[in-house]
Amino acid sequence: FADSQFGHIFASGYNREDARKALVLALKEIEVRGDIRTPVDYLVKLLETSDFKENTIDTSWLDGLIREKSVSTTVDPHQVALSAAIFRATENVKSKLEEFATQLGKGQFSLQGIPSLLCFPVEITYADVKYKFDVDCLGPNMYKLTINNQVVIVRVREQPDNSLLCNVNGENLQLFGQDEVLGTRMRIDGETVMIPTVFNPSELRSDVTGKVVRFLHAEGESVEKDEPYVEVEAMKMIMAFKATESGEINHVLSPGSIIGAGDLIASLKLKDPSKVKQISQFQERLSTIPKQQSPSIEEAAEFITQSIAGFPHDYESLIRSYIAAAKKEDVTKKIAELLKMFSDAEAPFVNENTEDVVGKLVKANKDDVSSIIPTLIAHKQYKYRCSVALALMRQIEVMIPSTDEEEKSLIASVLHDLTTLSGEVSLRASQLVDEIMV
Repeated sequence: FADSQFGHIFASGYNREDARKALVLALKEIEVRGDIRTPVDYLVKLLETSDFKENTIDTSWLDGLIREKSVSTTVDPHQVALSAAIFRATENVKSKLEEFATQLGKGQFSLQGIPSLLCFPVEITYADVKYKFDVDCLGPNMYKLTINNQVVIVRVREQPDNSLLCNVNGENLQLFGQDEVLGTRMRIDGETVMIPTVFNPSELRSDVTGKVVRFLHAEGESVEKDEPYVEVEAMKMIMAFKATESGEINHVLSPGSIIGAGDLIASLKLKDPSKVKQISQFQERLSTIPKQQSPSIEEAAEFITQSIAGFPHDYESLIRSYIAAAKKEDVTKKIAELLKMFSDAEAPFVNENTEDVVGKLVKANKDDVSSIIPTLIAHKQYKYRCSVALALMRQIEVMIPSTDEEEKSLIASVLHDLTTLSGEVSLRASQLVDEIMV
């Protein structure tokens, strides 16, 4: 709690250059998690400068680099925005699933919250630009992010260390995110980025833990932008905080107050509100994002399966793509499998009150309430799933003339189960059973 230096790393080699390369590799493999911030990324950049390689540095070298800002660790802003949106979408879904499971466990059986779990907005503000994403949940740990009509498909796998291994339009990306008082700290493919929370410019907040020593201006006095307004004791040092804008100061805390990161110290009555930096809306296309690839036959089959489970996909084109590429016998088995999924998920709700069915499912799975959530999502998405089932049955109608007796028997069995349901799906299934039996 007193010293910012908490460790040393040494590297050895046949000569200085070998040792330097070994140190670079060692630093690139280091990850420190939690509330401790490290300059690891910056140190790697320093070791790669020509001055350090040639050993021409002196005691003023680092001060000069910092003053000139000639060495920096930067990540493309579009990459930062997309990465933050993926992290935020993943956290949002996890939170909503936990909340939903908790509500079910408490006897609250409403399914009204499911649509907001499947489709929701995510806004990321970074470098004075606001990025507005629309997120669709395409299945477990799979998302479609849309911004300005640009579509990004992301698969996410959470690692044991809580990092996210992502596949973005076919290319891999590793993320780690952590929410803090002053914003979200992210690690994107090894590079650390801070996405600050957008505060009101009239609020003067602390970014350290410490104690207020004294204010440098009396209550109501004018303070100019970048002028020190308070002295704070932190890490055995006295440091001055500067005003972010010009205005009349109002002391929120008093000298001697203990402060933490993000705490409000003072506020300003702004001299000229029009000079406050404005946040612009992102209206372009994300660069450095790989182009979306056409789905393989395996992916098409997977996406159709997610569609019948209630997740939004362009199922019509996926069905066409799959049928065009797959063997006929595989198509028959797949359609039968998908329609059985539909009937199995919906069978418990036939002629029953939804909340009564949910209550029975919760009681039967009280040790793992979250296990019934896929069934509840499917039921809530019944209308959409019906359209997917009808699209599959249209393919059956086309295939009937060239289907052998074994395949007809398989399809007829599944269709018979569908006739026990209600509505258009049941009616169409009954008609197809008659056509198959002719």
